[in-house]
Amino acid sequence: MKLLFNDVLRRGRKNFPDRVAVTAADGQISYYDLDVLSNGIANLLLSKGARPKDRIALCMSNSSLWIYAFFGIIKAGCTAVLINSYAEQKDKKELASFSRCRFYLCKTGDSPELSGTEAIELDSGISPLESFDSRPLTEKQTAVIIFTSGTTTSPKGVCLSQRALLCNAKALTRSFGKYHGEKICLALPLFHSFGLQVALSYLYMGETVCLPEKINGDCIGRLIKKEKITDITGVPTVFEGLKNTISNDVAKSLGFCIVGGSNVGEELTKKLRGKFSNAQILVGYGLSENSPVVSCLAAKDRHLDSVGKPIKGVGVKIKNGEITVFGKCVMNGYLQKDGSLSPPAKGVVLTGDLGHFSPDKYLYIDGRIKQIIIKGGENISAEKIEKAALYCGACEAAAVAIPDEIFGENIALFAVKEGQKDFDTRQFENKLSKVLSRFEMPKIILPIAQIPKTPSGKTDTEKLRKILKDK
Repeated sequence: MKLLFNDVLRRGRKNFPDRVAVTAADGQISYYDLDVLSNGIANLLLSKGARPKDRIALCMSNSSLWIYAFFGIIKAGCTAVLINSYAEQKDKKELASFSRCRFYLCKTGDSPELSGTEAIELDSGISPLESFDSRPLTEKQTAVIIFTSGTTTSPKGVCLSQRALLCNAKALTRSFGKYHGEKICLALPLFHSFGLQVALSYLYMGETVCLPEKINGDCIGRLIKKEKITDITGVPTVFEGLKNTISNDVAKSLGFCIVGGSNVGEELTKKLRGKFSNAQILVGYGLSENSPVVSCLAAKDRHLDSVGKPIKGVGVKIKNGEITVFGKCVMNGYLQKDGSLSPPAKGVVLTGDLGHFSPDKYLYIDGRIKQIIIKGGENISAEKIEKAALYCGACEAAAVAIPDEIFGENIALFAVKEGQKDFDTRQFENKLSKVLSRFEMPKIILPIAQIPKTPSGKTDTEKLRKILKDK
């Protein structure tokens, strides 16, 4: 059976037309509305001169409009290029130019100065269209381009097909089992691969996607109460914030929490199971290049220091210590400057993550290849340093490599501790020395109010290095 977004929309419109598909600050839309409004977007693009396989930038904050504009782009036979709505205007312009976008969809008044790309400013006044003779892409053609976070390098354009995304959605929903409810609070940006995938998965199941106006504890808490939401998804930093801001009665009303986007770790998983005591916690590991979910730690699993087992249809092998991924969910390739694709060699994605399998087939993350600090020829895992910092009382930590005249590289550790005024660096260093070897001890320990993050919730190592440089 072919896997196309259009089939998902048609099934929803046919089987449960009046059911709410999306609720957001700009209003609710039913599955019927989702189909006819996306038809309207597709018709608008064709009237502007869009041609099959044109790339169309989509840049706006989470909303019902974002979702039906996304599906409208695909119905028009075009490729949706998802751009970070929180980025600077110059960065938005550069990504649209790099992607060779024909059109740029945004909300009214939010268009950057573009060259060679026509801006189409949208509002909620899109005319619905009962039927539309769509020109769908094939299931294997690139339907979506998502830019990676760029924590250690410049963002890369990851090209994904409908088949890859929907194969991943089908496998992910199997992992949900009986735990998922009818409504999910999506505390993730839709331009993020994990946010898009969870939204697709719930729409694939015919459930309701609820988008908070802002991704913070107050907005999320109000939305959960108003819509009687039982499910929520977010990256670890979102849940870390919710743990401290959301009320206990709201926390106890949740039945299913999906955590992903970056490494969760045993400590946070334990804390979440304590705070959200009535909820089943599902931890996902993945990367945009795999649409994105690779493995899931099941809700009741006890292997808290692992990332679970690979989901159905995803192949995982360890080669020279690195986790590699293959299968139907893998990307078509990276977008190049000349507009061509650079496909993964032999269909295998190198994740850049170090890892291993336990005898009972659980996948463990041992760190990042690029986060290995080579001090005097010895490999030191930045993740090991960070875990030691958490063990010694930090509530968040990040270790980065810094130049060293003697060792080549050394370690700088950024540590966040509740109540920074009481942060005793010497005492903290003394505790660290009892769990780390002398050679693993950081050269610099810097208390910091918060660890800078990319929009996808990952540690922004470039900003950390800039902080050191400015010091």
